[in-house]
Amino acid sequence: MINTSDPNELSPLTELGNRMLQERLGKVPEFATSSHWGASAIVVQLSEAMGFSARVGFELRTPLNEPFQDMIAAWGGNREDAVRNAVQEWLDLALPPAVAIHSDKDTHARLGETATGNHVYSWRLAEGVLHVVGPDAATIMAELTKRGLIDRLGLAAALPLQRQVPWYCMKLRLARAEGGELSHAASLNDEDWPAGRELLKRFVLPGVKPLELKQYLFLRRTGQRATNRAAAGPAASAAPAAGKKSWWKVW
Repeated sequence: MINTSDPNELSPLTELGNRMLQERLGKVPEFATSSHWGASAIVVQLSEAMGFSARVGFELRTPLNEPFQDMIAAWGGNREDAVRNAVQEWLDLALPPAVAIHSDKDTHARLGETATGNHVYSWRLAEGVLHVVGPDAATIMAELTKRGLIDRLGLAAALPLQRQVPWYCMKLRLARAEGGELSHAASLNDEDWPAGRELLKRFVLPGVKPLELKQYLFLRRTGQRATNRAAAGPAASAAPAAGKKSWWKVW
């Protein structure tokens, strides 16, 4: 049985993941025409149990000069398929909204304003596809896509918009196990995000069968203005908890 984190052993799989990544990115205009865009992958762990499970780390570099780092675990019938599945998931779920948030011409972006303290912040939100795994996934996805995984205005209110950061990268996961137990996970800019978890806990999963939902969202501030009234805003606890980055945390 294989269970390794040795970079030398995993090097061929890392090369495989990066080849797949670059083949796809070469077809994306931003990556093909600008050196400010780039992405890389690294396989950090491989284990064998009824197939293979691979943990793959990703780093996305953009003109905003603050890389987006992520980790995905995926299963496959063989080690190569496990890596391919992880890369494909990142390309399908994380990359599109990350690219879209940089474009002022994205017609699917949601615009809004949120009052925090004595300022009102305007913002643009790019939502990734809502990934649903479980029985009746297609029907459930159609239903949930209409109303969103979490309330968009509530989402913005839970962000520390007063912080001077280029963008807010959110990763959400909500799952129901066979016995009905629920699990909630949320990260913001590679850190644990307690306020995001609380938002997820308000969401009522349809049906009773096992189900898993994943989604990436990216938000950028587009402006701010002062207000004389003390507007209700997120408490200090809405900011990501200080401490270890969640680069090694996996869905």
